[in-house]
Amino acid sequence: VHSSYKNQKVEEPADPTAAPPAQAPNRSSAGAAVSSGGGGAGTGDAGGGGAVSSASPLMAAHEDPSLDEAGLEQVPMYVFLDASAVRRFAAEKGSAHMKERLFTFQGLLNLCNQGHMKCIPSEENPYQAPAWVGNVEEQDRIIFVVTDSVLDELARISEHSAPERRQVDWLRNGSDSYLQTAHYWGILEVLETKLHTKLIKLEGWEQRARDLSISRWALQNFDFACLWESQIESPGRVLFVTADDALCTFVAECARDDESLRRVIVTHVHNLDRTFAADREHGGHRLYEAAQKLKANNKFCGAVLSAQVMHELIVEPAYEGRQPGGGGGGDGREEALKLGLREALSMLTDVRQVVEGSRNPNETARFLERVEDAQRRWQALLRNKS
Repeated sequence: VHSSYKNQKVEEPADPTAAPPAQAPNRSSAGAAVSSGGGGAGTGDAGGGGAVSSASPLMAAHEDPSLDEAGLEQVPMYVFLDASAVRRFAAEKGSAHMKERLFTFQGLLNLCNQGHMKCIPSEENPYQAPAWVGNVEEQDRIIFVVTDSVLDELARISEHSAPERRQVDWLRNGSDSYLQTAHYWGILEVLETKLHTKLIKLEGWEQRARDLSISRWALQNFDFACLWESQIESPGRVLFVTADDALCTFVAECARDDESLRRVIVTHVHNLDRTFAADREHGGHRLYEAAQKLKANNKFCGAVLSAQVMHELIVEPAYEGRQPGGGGGGDGREEALKLGLREALSMLTDVRQVVEGSRNPNETARFLERVEDAQRRWQALLRNKS
């Protein structure tokens, strides 16, 4: 994925339960991977054979990789998106949700244009970061990852909807698509996983996935993310984002039985936006607001999105929520309650603006929808807590 990594030879692993060596894509145009054809791992049989082929974050030992103070290799934070998350990130251009959220492709690209995200654009990008960004190193970066199996699943989902088919085709083939543009800014990679036809980390969980109506594509995508994480020494460098509540439930069940799966932080896409909008300590709310602005105004909003910010707001609370006495009693409920209270405080600010008449009717309507949705979630949290 990056110049400090090299291609690895694909080999059949001697131990079928071990994470295999893998192959990293060259840092060229994303077009070849984005436009790769249909089919793929998502259609494979549960017991299919073959070596697992993936892009690997493993560094070549002789390339003198950069190490942190603990002696671990410096790698970006990888955020894998499943099909439901990509649909959410690729909100239709000009839609209300695109302007309302930080974690959409457009919101992230807005931050890049403004100089409010740590990124290393491609050589073709003439962008010059403002002084406030500072030096950008590998461990500062957030790389969003979309696999070809996700694109295949999106193609299947869109079969009965002409507008969705056009959007998927644009994502894969459009020269100005979100995937191409995000790659251009150095914040997204499309990885080919065609040879990943056998579950490694999630072997034995197929029936439970079917019970929860989780697709084969989604199951293999998460398995791939777990394999990716297993080849990184530094903890907390792989996240998996979904908009599917059933997948969140499934992963929680898997993690209870397999401690190694807990290293991949799984979060609902709505949790990302709510957490950043409510944060006042690390500048999350400033980034949330800046992401709604299409044009750069050469003014520093007060924060820069980086792997370190994501770690403080998403990774660290997730780890604490799973540790006995760490704020979640081992199941994350306390953390969810804290998040709900932070969101409530954030909404009070919005309420004041609405009352003062600073929002137009469309913004007011969207805000009321947020209030209604939040009330339902808070009530559910209180019922669970009691």
